[in-house]
Amino acid sequence: MREPTGFPNKSNVYYAIYKKELNMVEYLGYLASILIAISITISGGFYFRLLNMTGSIFFLIYGLFIGSWPVAIINIYGVGINIYHLIKRKK
Repeated sequence: MREPTGFPNKSNVYYAIYKKELNMVEYLGYLASILIAISITISGGFYFRLLNMTGSIFFLIYGLFIGSWPVAIINIYGVGINIYHLIKRKK
């Protein structure tokens, strides 16, 4: 596992939190990837939008945890597009 940057002192409490939570954050990223991959194998429709939106929400949370604004922003957009299409489909 790679060492985090920005933590010069390994006895720092933030370093301990980072090391402990990293695995859960990585699992969240993997789950998001799996959901997105499954969603794109489904041909359009409700389940495609639902799975894709769920994956985008997980990627949004993942992006915020790792401090990656590009990941978070593109997934905010993805969630919005999926909500739009789900509402449009309901009408």
